[in-house]
Amino acid sequence: MTIEDRVKLFDNITQIDYNIFKIICPCCKKEFYEDRKGVNNRLNRNKIKERFGACSRSCSAKLHRNSEEEKQLREKRAIEKYGSIEERNRYIKERQREGIEKKYPTEEAWKKHIKEVKKKTKETYLKKYGVEHNMLNPESVKKNQEKRKKTIAKMSKERKEEWTKKRMESYKKNNSFFGNKRPASNTHSKEANEFISMLLEENFFKDKKCYYGDNEKKFEGESNYSHYFLDFFDEDDKIGIEYYGDYWHASPTKFKDEDIINYKGREQLTASQVREKDEKRKKFIEDKYGIKIFVVWENDFLKNKYKAVKELINNLEK
Repeated sequence: MTIEDRVKLFDNITQIDYNIFKIICPCCKKEFYEDRKGVNNRLNRNKIKERFGACSRSCSAKLHRNSEEEKQLREKRAIEKYGSIEERNRYIKERQREGIEKKYPTEEAWKKHIKEVKKKTKETYLKKYGVEHNMLNPESVKKNQEKRKKTIAKMSKERKEEWTKKRMESYKKNNSFFGNKRPASNTHSKEANEFISMLLEENFFKDKKCYYGDNEKKFEGESNYSHYFLDFFDEDDKIGIEYYGDYWHASPTKFKDEDIINYKGREQLTASQVREKDEKRKKFIEDKYGIKIFVVWENDFLKNKYKAVKELINNLEK
């Protein structure tokens, strides 16, 4: 069988001319070119069809590790050698711990090493993608979300229940988004906190059940993965109050529609897009939960704090 006949068995290789072949790596999808001799060596060396055309040893190893047959074989060997998968994992962790203690005998040395690794990782990622962390890269976030949705969709009912239980336990342990409360880490500006303090001094909210600060009320969003919080929520009267920062909410008095608002490298939106997004969120909460939301702008509050609060209270009393 000639090379031409053999390469027809694979979808990731195309013959450009007699001596040049274009190959797409089945792991990272990188395109590269190989001559006739190189392709022939690959065909003779790669007996497993799924691994043919890997651009590097790293990609070949990933394909090898991720194949179902290889996973089953590794599990079988682990059980024969250690008795169970859990015992194998425990043994590996113990050896890793011993290796770390041998290389970094003191806790200070280990912390210094971790600090240097994190710094180097940030510098490398910043140079390559323009952000310091993978989860600040919009493309990476999107890919992770899509992968998570596919993984959850493939789970059995029992596995999904177990996953949900562990996730909620993790939320509770780390004090992250859990139940109907925001985690105990107030990220509002000093002006926003001052505004809420002045609201609480008004008789209008006396003896009423209000949510604010680290105890903000959580509202489920349009999908199972989205949720919203209001800066201040009066549950008795179904009233929500939002303090809009001039920059983060693109104040129409300071920004034109085409001006760019950069959310710390996560995404770039025009001022008009930011306002549309805020209005859509506001309307969704009002329609779904029957809440009337009032907005106070940072610029109006800073001009005359007392006046801004009084005008708001007068609107609430109407």
